[in-house]
This record gives sequence, structure tokens and C-alpha cells, in this order.
Amino acid sequence: MEEAEFSKVLEKKKRNFHRLIVKTNSSSLCKERMEILKQKIYDPCYIANAIDKLAENISKALLEGYFDQEPTKKS
Repeated sequence: MEEAEFSKVLEKKKRNFHRLIVKTNSSSLCKERMEILKQKIYDPCYIANAIDKLAENISKALLEGYFDQEPTKKS
């Protein structure tokens, strides 16, 4: 993958992560939901699951970027 293409895919993924973070902004959450999230943050099982999901999503994003690129022409 060329550097420009990789940068384009990376920028797209950054925007998606930013959108996700904005959606879960603490100011948009009710007090009860915020308390539940605070409890989950300190739960090792929740953290492990979140890391696994993040790794899975990153793998999918990289794979999508790989398939989205045009086949290179060989001379």
C-alpha cells in the first residue's frame, strides 16, 4: 500500500474513532449511565474484552483498507 493510500485510510479510521468518542461524550450521558461506565472501567474482564474488541476492529479496518486499494500494475 502506498503511503498516500495508507494515510487516507488512517485518516478515515481516525474520523470514525473521533465520531465514536463524540457520541459517548460524558456530557451526553445521563448520571446513571456514567456511573455504570465508571464501574466497568475498573473491571479487569471488561477491560480485557474492550481490548479484544479494539484489536478486532483495528484488524478489520486494516483488512478493509487492504481490499479497498486498487491492484498495483506490474510492468
